Amino acid sequence: MMIDYLIFTISGTVEGLAMYIFVFALFCLPIRENMKLLVISSILINLCSYQLRVADLAMVDVLIHVVLYILFMWLMFEIPLIYSIILTIVMYVVLAVMQLGLIYPFHYLGFYRLDSLDETILWGRLIQLLSAGCLIGISFFLHMKRLHFSFVPNHRHKRVRLEYENLYLLILSITMLLLLAACIGFVALNNLYLYTTLLSIILVGLIGVFVYLAVKKDMQHYGKGRLSRRR
Repeated sequence: MMIDYLIFTISGTVEGLAMYIFVFALFCLPIRENMKLLVISSILINLCSYQLRVADLAMVDVLIHVVLYILFMWLMFEIPLIYSIILTIVMYVVLAVMQLGLIYPFHYLGFYRLDSLDETILWGRLIQLLSAGCLIGISFFLHMKRLHFSFVPNHRHKRVRLEYENLYLLILSITMLLLLAACIGFVALNNLYLYTTLLSIILVGLIGVFVYLAVKKDMQHYGKGRLSRRR
């Protein structure tokens, strides 16, 4: 139906744009200069997502999403490939943890069933928009406070060595992605509460480790002992 398509397109595009804005703000990449491309790539990815979901390929859709974001960051925004992978995984994991944080209160209040995500379309879209709003709010806070990591170059031709810090960040990011995939799998299999909760806690812990490693890398590159405040 046209109304379902419009709701899916609007909520998905807003969510994708919010993910971009968050990760660009967090890693000190230009947002305003790239806004048109950010919007266009969010729309294109969402159109692809809609076709896959119509074809009942929701699980494949998640994988295609990740691949497309990596390619867009690498080819369209000229972020080196290794960092494109890391940034894509980071924004997905943060979004997933945030959405789980929104879903659980709705679930326990009886408004939103964790085992019937596809049957509660409007609630799903509402959670998408709420999480997108939270990401944009966090991005604005990071921008206002000048809190960001500054070690990601925005030119794909810049040589990036797979040094220990980059390797650790890459391995940790892939681990978080696999745990996120496991969490989605448990939801799909209706094996939910204990497993999903434990995985969410582990993901939060790994995000903390990621932040620690990223701060350490910033310290080595810029000699600062906290998130960079580059003017």
